[in-house]
Amino acid sequence: RSLLGSQADGENAAKDTAAYRALNVLVIHDVFPHFKNSRLNLRLMQILRVLRAKGHAVAFVARESRNRKPYEPALLGLGIETYDSDKERLSCLGAETDPDSAWSLRQILAEKKFDLAILSQNFSRGISISEQYLDDVRRDSPSTRIVVLLDDLQSNLLIRCAEASSQLINLEIAQDWAQRERESSDRADAVIVACESDATTLLNSGHKLEVVVAPLACEPFTSPKPWDSRRGIFYAGNFEHDGHREGFTWFLEQVWPKLIARSGEMELFVAGENIPPGFEKQWPWVKWLSGRDLAELMENARVFVLPQHLSVRCHSILTMLVNGLPGVTTAAAAEATGLSGGSGIRTASSPNEFAAAVLEIYEDRQLWGELRQKGQTLVATQFSSKALANQLAKALARIANLVPKPLDPESCSVMRVERLFSERLSQRTGEQRTVGQLECYVRLAEQLLRDKKADKAREQLRHALSRLKGNVTRGQFLA
Repeated sequence: RSLLGSQADGENAAKDTAAYRALNVLVIHDVFPHFKNSRLNLRLMQILRVLRAKGHAVAFVARESRNRKPYEPALLGLGIETYDSDKERLSCLGAETDPDSAWSLRQILAEKKFDLAILSQNFSRGISISEQYLDDVRRDSPSTRIVVLLDDLQSNLLIRCAEASSQLINLEIAQDWAQRERESSDRADAVIVACESDATTLLNSGHKLEVVVAPLACEPFTSPKPWDSRRGIFYAGNFEHDGHREGFTWFLEQVWPKLIARSGEMELFVAGENIPPGFEKQWPWVKWLSGRDLAELMENARVFVLPQHLSVRCHSILTMLVNGLPGVTTAAAAEATGLSGGSGIRTASSPNEFAAAVLEIYEDRQLWGELRQKGQTLVATQFSSKALANQLAKALARIANLVPKPLDPESCSVMRVERLFSERLSQRTGEQRTVGQLECYVRLAEQLLRDKKADKAREQLRHALSRLKGNVTRGQFLA
């Protein structure tokens, strides 16, 4: 059941408001939120600001302390109590710890008696926060409601990329992430997602879930310029991601020739990160603008394009719309983000359709103005800071009245080896701890196969593949 849908009901919204009370909230994340250069961390920081503005007490745990100096002051300035460098759990990751760190999660839970714990989930460090902390919070603070905070459903993005590349290992890792996202969602009392399409995916999974949609709030940062003061097509992307490389190449090879056949003076401005070697030589006529001010580029362009079929994130489109820049996306991008063709964008599937949509907006001043207004109105009503604050306030009031789930007697799948092989693993540190975990995933899979539990064995082998990718040096065990 989506809590966002419940908020639309006036009677329930009134009850939510009546039930409002200040909460004692624990938030746990990998690091201090580096909101200046990360969309995920900016969204987390926005949520923290809303919690404090609504009068909730907040304690923040950063599993690692590596970015404490530049980013802890922002939390302290909000009146948030901070803890960092969790020795007990960092040892499981083979990571270094701060020798001066003397706190423990069990102690904090006993002293603070939290009403709510928000645990982030992403797989950048191999084992996510929710997988490491959820069971411990359940055990040591059974009255605390637990919410898992998702950015994007990472498995959806990786599955699309894996299917396009036909690389079996990527598909297996995507299936691993999908299983772990479902598992954490099932074990939590509620889940916070960034967009409606992710909420729909979770709600259609066949599991009974409480889902809150809390997108990254978007505010304009460019000055408005009229149609006739703008020129060119604008594209922004991080080419480190398969979806950006795929979509950009498709656009240049299939769509761009149709555009310049109609208007030979049209220009393409690209604000790209991690541009692959050879791209700039292959397409020398593209205006490559790495390192330039994004606001300046956006306020001078007339139309943006988002030609990806894979790895689409809603915020990429919303940033353009809130700053008054209409554009064209693929139908796959519109579907993935939950936006429709009437929300400041036009959608197209084939190269001919895409080129025609770009030209129509580019050349029609009236249409350009109508789409610009629709996009800005959409963001102001659904994706502004005020909208985020209202959605979270009502959702948290409902979550506070949920009955917490009991502790699951079985550890979450990726952490099972830590319990079953604790003596073996506790003797290892650093990279050897990770190698030891890989060995134990395989040993556990072998045991599960002997017990005729093939699906569970496959889960453990997928954990090994997911942990292995790019994380450890090849050696005797890893040929």
